[in-house]
Amino acid sequence: MEEVLNYLKTCGTFYLATNEGDQPHVRPFGAVCKYNGKLYIVTNNQKKVYKQMLKNSKIEICGMSKGTWIRVEAEAVHDSSREAREVMIEDNKT
Repeated sequence: MEEVLNYLKTCGTFYLATNEGDQPHVRPFGAVCKYNGKLYIVTNNQKKVYKQMLKNSKIEICGMSKGTWIRVEAEAVHDSSREAREVMIEDNKT
């Protein structure tokens, strides 16, 4: 977990792939943290990516840094807790 988290933070920008029907969708993300032993990302609940993850929770994350790359298969789990938001904000201050 730590290795994946550190790699994604090193990338700066990584990509999240979702699916809508038979069409894949990929978009850039940048904020990531660890909370309760799990990898956390964040998005606005008004965006298509949010709705796509609610409908089909299977996602992939891909990033590249210094000539190496990582791909992570995952299942997104919604967490709207205040604590998770606070950790995400604190861990991703610039």
